Amino acid sequence: MRRFPRPLLVLAVLGVAVTGCAPAAAPAPSASAAAPQGTDAETLCAASTGGEDDVCVLEDATATDALDFDGYRVVKLIGGRFAGPVEIRGAEQIVVTGASFSDDLTVDATGGAVVKLSSIGGALSVEGGHGVTLVQNTVSGDLLCADGVQANGDGNAVGGDTTGTCTRVVG
Repeated sequence: MRRFPRPLLVLAVLGVAVTGCAPAAAPAPSASAAAPQGTDAETLCAASTGGEDDVCVLEDATATDALDFDGYRVVKLIGGRFAGPVEIRGAEQIVVTGASFSDDLTVDATGGAVVKLSSIGGALSVEGGHGVTLVQNTVSGDLLCADGVQANGDGNAVGGDTTGTCTRVVG
């Protein structure tokens, strides 16, 4: 009967030894790694991952007020939730992907723009720019392309009216 406790003792010692060799838990993310939040575009872009003063790259940002991105060469909104109207004006390159807007989104690029996989609760207005690509967006309001905008893409659902070359990207 004394043989039974020894194997248990050996297993207990091995269990403690193996547990002591387990890797440490990963450290919790730092506060600086949190998604940017703010009430104006300048504050949000200050926490941008773009690395340059004229580049604003926001990943999973949250904003509750109207935002006006003006004076940036590049603006990229990747994910995120925006409760007020958002205007992006004068950038050479604009990319919006996987973002949610409760209100209007205005895109006015001097170069190209891409808006894809996003939800716009109001109107999506596309101005300026030589070309815009619109892919699989849901627009509750109007989809408006100004004269001269060359829109390409497909799979966009629009609840309101569609104008200009935006008519060819619906459905």
